[in-house]
Amino acid sequence: MGLQVGSPAYVAPEVLLDRIYTPACDVWAMGVILYILLVGFPPFYGDTDDEVFLMITSGSHKYPSPYWDVISDDAKDLVRRMLTLDHKKRISTVEILRHPWIVNNQPSAALTHVPAGLKRMRLRRKFRVCMLWELGALRVP
Repeated sequence: MGLQVGSPAYVAPEVLLDRIYTPACDVWAMGVILYILLVGFPPFYGDTDDEVFLMITSGSHKYPSPYWDVISDDAKDLVRRMLTLDHKKRISTVEILRHPWIVNNQPSAALTHVPAGLKRMRLRRKFRVCMLWELGALRVP
């Protein structure tokens, strides 16, 4: 597969750079989703798709405090391995299912900041759509 499809924030770097699509791309997307579910905001962001793509292709994501302070080391390790830039070194789906964070399924501290982060993310997305609409850059078919 070589067609570029999907939401910009979830696309794997190899799709952008080499137009390679393997199951490792899905692991990357799941890593982005897991990151969002754990802390309430995406690992790759920007004002434009090009800015997001630049962050993705550089592997430029962080685990900022205080959001990641309450996340277990196993969970951090899983996200880090899912968001490995080199798709050949990225964790496989079988390895994910065997990962200690999945196997042990230990409850962690309450993630009270996640709902607010998800709400902010949704509001930013709505604002962007409204601005694109007003600027005439967005058309509904």
